[in-house]
Amino acid sequence: MKKKILSIAAAVGVSFSMLGPVSAAPVETITIASEDVSTQNIQKGVTQTKYYLKSEYSSSQVPKSITYSDSNGFYGSLTLQGSLETWGTYGEWWKATYSGIVTKAE
Repeated sequence: MKKKILSIAAAVGVSFSMLGPVSAAPVETITIASEDVSTQNIQKGVTQTKYYLKSEYSSSQVPKSITYSDSNGFYGSLTLQGSLETWGTYGEWWKATYSGIVTKAE
C-alpha cells in the first residue's frame, strides 16, 4: 500500500515538474481620476433660519433654496425644510428654515 502511494506521489511530482515554471501574464491596470471628485473634502451639515417680510414676499416668492458661504471657506446650497411658519408679534414675517451639507473650499 505504501509503495502505491509513493509511486502516485512521484508520478504527480514528475508531471508537474515537466510543465516547467509557471508565470502569470502581466495585468494591465487603468486608473481613471477626475479632478472634480475628491474624497477628502471637509463637509458639515448646516441649518439656517431666515425671515421674510410678508409685505415684500408672498409664500410662493420665498426661495426654495439659498446659497451658503461663510468666513471659514464653507459653501454650498441649502434647501427649504418643511413649510413656512408665520412669525412675529403680529404675524408679519415668514420664517423659513433651510438645511444642507456644505463643503470647505480647498
